[in-house]
Amino acid sequence: MKKYILALLLSCPCHLLFAANDGLDIDSNQNLLIEDCYVSGGDDPLCMKSCILKDKSKPPVTKNNVTRNTVVYTIGYRAPQIGAEAASDLQDVYYQDMHIIKCGASCLSIGYNDSTGGHYSNIHFENFFGENSGDFIINSNYREPGSSIDGVVIKNMYLNTGSINISGSAQGGVSNVSMTNLWLGGTLQTDLSKVKQGANVSNVTVNTSPIAVRITRPTADAVLDTTHPIVLEATALCPASGSIDKVEFYNGTEKIGESTSSPYTCNWTTTSEGTGTLTAIATSGSGTETSLAIPVELRGAPHLGSIAVTPGANSSAPGTSLAYQAIAYDQFGNVLQPQPTFTWSVSGGGTIDANGVFAIGAATGTFTVEAQATTNGISKTGSTTLEATNTFKAYALQHNSDYPYAWSTLDIGKPIYCDDDDSSKDIPAKYQGLQLLQTARKDYQNPFLFASFKVSHPARVYIAMSDKVTNPAAWFSGIYTKTDDKIMVGNDPFSIYYKDYPANSVVLLGPKSETANTPGRTYFAFVQAQSATTGKAP
Repeated sequence: MKKYILALLLSCPCHLLFAANDGLDIDSNQNLLIEDCYVSGGDDPLCMKSCILKDKSKPPVTKNNVTRNTVVYTIGYRAPQIGAEAASDLQDVYYQDMHIIKCGASCLSIGYNDSTGGHYSNIHFENFFGENSGDFIINSNYREPGSSIDGVVIKNMYLNTGSINISGSAQGGVSNVSMTNLWLGGTLQTDLSKVKQGANVSNVTVNTSPIAVRITRPTADAVLDTTHPIVLEATALCPASGSIDKVEFYNGTEKIGESTSSPYTCNWTTTSEGTGTLTAIATSGSGTETSLAIPVELRGAPHLGSIAVTPGANSSAPGTSLAYQAIAYDQFGNVLQPQPTFTWSVSGGGTIDANGVFAIGAATGTFTVEAQATTNGISKTGSTTLEATNTFKAYALQHNSDYPYAWSTLDIGKPIYCDDDDSSKDIPAKYQGLQLLQTARKDYQNPFLFASFKVSHPARVYIAMSDKVTNPAAWFSGIYTKTDDKIMVGNDPFSIYYKDYPANSVVLLGPKSETANTPGRTYFAFVQAQSATTGKAP
């Protein structure tokens, strides 16, 4: 099963130099993709490791992990590490399009002195940029014998400071390290003169492709404005002949343009929208080479993309009316400016006027309300449904999905609230059968978690409010009438208030002036529909 860490922004304090404020530790994982992340920390901001288990046994093999399009920043100690702790083997690890910034002790290290061992194999780096950072370290100086690092492939590595440092030990060696297009301090390396090698190291090579080419502008995942020409730029080198004949730019298979002299640039004029994939192909007497593909997003001028109709699907009584509103959005999900003129229609019965006011007829059933608009030849339609019914319904408005409000039927013989062994009691029998919204919990003292709801039919809303609330009016919308009834919750009395609402009303509850410091529980609500079939509220 593939696992993902996508678009993570992780920032650990890095003013405490050398403190163990690690960032992202990947421990004993398989089939993991880390992509489009920014990780900052004072020490070891990004580590791939396998720690010994609690029972002292070895963890599973760490393998098939990919990290790409990720920035790592620290002003402290080591930068990304592979195997700072390694109690088992590690294999098939890929780092692609990485940018390492200000990592003082090392730009990246594979293995380290405090590791407990493990065999590392098939580790790949492609398009790796180290900026103002330390050495790139490959080190198998483990505490346990028999460990090794075998098979490190580096392609297109750019370090403006630091060097490559490879060393083994009596416990294990380093072998088969291949580096292609290695840039140190702005110079393309053609031999091993700048690569430091210690004991027990074998088969280390530095190569150059016949042509090295990469796109430098735009960067990966850039959002490009297609209302203006887009500048594309690439660097290309041919170590063998020293000259590049041309660099061609492509979006997918479509050629954009070409350049025959450095800096290799071209202007791209396009009306396309959506995603694009840019590549550069460099040609010289030694052949051709294609750069790494750069994904981009193309955005043109805003135009009509969708229409949303509110309120959403709900119900109401026959013979009532309901006002609808439409909002047009552009292709990027932003509110379109200016808003177009909407044409309203309804199917199933009733009538709707030019302002979106739906007059529900006498019949019951489900109706579809639509708003349509056309701008610059683009037409879109938004819709919602309404059920005309004689059955009363109350809809809780979810202000916080972590605290859903549930409706139930008020049963005098059962507690309507129970917390800390307290339950409601002495409930007047005349409230039997009303719809209950149970909200009287200590958790709901937070003013952002108040409960509000909508009634589909004319209704009398009762609020049982704790007498500990010093300003009940601050919790109500409008004027409520206080009754002589009380409900006891534990030893706390709750007074009952009521107010009559017409159909399709929203009942707003929650503190407007009183804060969350109210002691104890606060309130719960119950509703009586007012119609000939359900009877008047008591």
